[in-house]
Amino acid sequence: MFKNFFDSLKFWKAGKQIEKLLEILEFNSEAVQSIVFAKQESRRLCYPHVGTEQLLLGLLMEEHGIASQVLRRAGVKLDPIKQAIEDYIGYGKDREEQICFTPRTKRVIEIALKQAQKLKQREIGTEHLLLALLREGKGLGIQVLKDLGFDCQTLEQQLRNVIQQQ
Repeated sequence: MFKNFFDSLKFWKAGKQIEKLLEILEFNSEAVQSIVFAKQESRRLCYPHVGTEQLLLGLLMEEHGIASQVLRRAGVKLDPIKQAIEDYIGYGKDREEQICFTPRTKRVIEIALKQAQKLKQREIGTEHLLLALLREGKGLGIQVLKDLGFDCQTLEQQLRNVIQQQ
């Protein structure tokens, strides 16, 4: 599981600051699993990339992560999110073996790295990925949450409260 994840990061032409953070910080198993789930969703939908929508699905699917717990407590459920995403993007044409991150998803991961560092944490967890997704504030993942009636600022505050309690 970790090998495929880290192999996908190798091909990510990140800036020097991000490369340095990747040397210092590690993704915990829940964060890795959520990204694995996101890639599986991309394959299921026949898309060659992981967008913020697949990342949101991956965070919800990884039930042990803080992100999933916060989202579920707020009433965010996997099936309506999955259906809304399918309604928006439908299915792609071909299943790709190599799945990459969209530029926006890369930006979200970079923000997650910076948030973990800012919070003086050694691991990047699902909470950092969700926090970054909410802070970045754009992309289909956020649009789906808003369209289903969720207030992203409230979600971010609830998440920050949980992070502070750790």
